[in-house]
Amino acid sequence: MKKLITIILFIFSIQIFAGQYQVIKQKNVTLSKEQIDLENKKIEERLNNYAKKDLKESLISEFKKVIKDIPEEGYYILLEFFSQLSNFMVENTKIKIKNIKYLSNTKAVVKSKITMPSSDSFDNLNEGELEKKFIKKYNLKEFENTNDLKTLSKLGILMADFIKKEFKEKPSYRVIEGDINLEKVKNGWEIKGI
Repeated sequence: MKKLITIILFIFSIQIFAGQYQVIKQKNVTLSKEQIDLENKKIEERLNNYAKKDLKESLISEFKKVIKDIPEEGYYILLEFFSQLSNFMVENTKIKIKNIKYLSNTKAVVKSKITMPSSDSFDNLNEGELEKKFIKKYNLKEFENTNDLKTLSKLGILMADFIKKEFKEKPSYRVIEGDINLEKVKNGWEIKGI
């Protein structure tokens, strides 16, 4: 039953893309209309996968580089915090295809519009308000030592929740328009450059 629902949702998501963008074919491209339609679906699937999986992995990989020198206990707390933020970013990122230009049977350029949460949601953190919420939530008399790992963990969870709440109340997006270069590898498409 779950697989059936997943397949139906996948087909529906592909149909949402269909007809909403232009397909351009260079003269040397020998793909038939049916083949182009099939390749378009594979490209759409690849871009959806990028938005859902690759982007999160990329964000976490970059963050790991930043926190690599932090002691192990703190490292995992920060990694969990950033993982929650990455999930939030990915859930709220949308890729819209403007057009697909086939340069050859195995190379394509997708003109796209990527809409993702702006870092303004993170920049506007009011530390005083966050501290008050932290004290209230954990029934404290004052703000405890933030060097304590237990406190850091609680603070990280509260910060992630606070950022999500702020974003829901005042959504702020940044839009990136550009080209995504794809190359056909075996039976699928791989992103070769953004």
